[in-house]
This record gives sequence, structure tokens and C-alpha cells, in this order.
Amino acid sequence: MRHLLWTVFVLGLLAGCAEPAATPAASTTPTVARTGNGISPTPNPDASGALVVFQRTGGIAGADDTLIVRPDGQYTITRRDGVRKQGTLTAAEQAALAAALQGFGALPTDNPGGGVADGYSYRLQHGDRTVTASDGDLPPAVSRVVGELNQLLSRYGG
Repeated sequence: MRHLLWTVFVLGLLAGCAEPAATPAASTTPTVARTGNGISPTPNPDASGALVVFQRTGGIAGADDTLIVRPDGQYTITRRDGVRKQGTLTAAEQAALAAALQGFGALPTDNPGGGVADGYSYRLQHGDRTVTASDGDLPPAVSRVVGELNQLLSRYGG
């Protein structure tokens, strides 16, 4: 048992050293800056005028990621550890996000999900409307927006 725990620990350390996925060529290379104290990041720049502000918290690793996308496709991602990345979405990504945001004003504002263990909680702001959600049994329209924003966080937040 002791040997198994040691092996799992070493593999976990090695997994943390893996190289991040390459940024798609169609996008500009994100810039990275460390902010805050490494425990809690300095708040993102004023998000007024943003197309969408997306915050994802929880999960098994205790994530606290924020994605701000401006109408021109410029984005800023701030992670729990204070690392901030900036870049520009591709035209295809902007179109997919715009399609996912169609009908946002009709989404229910509170979507408790299905109580998934180690799931994420989400806060989405678009225009003057804020929607909260948690992993689980989400309405399809909420799931579509969360899915699109999660893809962007996975692609560029690494």
C-alpha cells in the first residue's frame, strides 16, 4: 500500500510537469503575467463593456478561473494562482461564442444543477444579466453557453 501511494504521488508530480498544449495558429499568442500574491489574484481589470464575464470555481483542484471576453474578441483569463493570460479569439471562436450567447436574456438566472461531487460552479454575466449554474442537470441553453466558455478556458487558460 505504501509503495502504491508513493507511485501515485510521483506520477502526480510528473503530470504537473507536462508541456501545455500548443496554442492554435489562428489565434495570437497569449501574454502571461503573474499578479496578486499567488494565493488570491489581483482583481481583473474593470469588466465594464465586456461581452461576457465567466467565472468557474470548484472542481477537484479547487479552481477559481475568470474569463473576460470583449466585443472585439480580446480576452483576459485570470487563474486562482494569479497568472493572467491575454489574447484574441479567432473569428470562428467569436462566432461560436456569439451563437451560444443567443437568447441569454431568456436563461433562468439560477441553475443549481444536479449536485455533482467535485463539480464546478459557474457565474456568467452578459449585458445586464447574471446567470449562476452548477454542474449536473442543466437546461440545454445554459449547458451550451457554459460548454463554449469552458472550451475557451481549457484552450487558453492552461
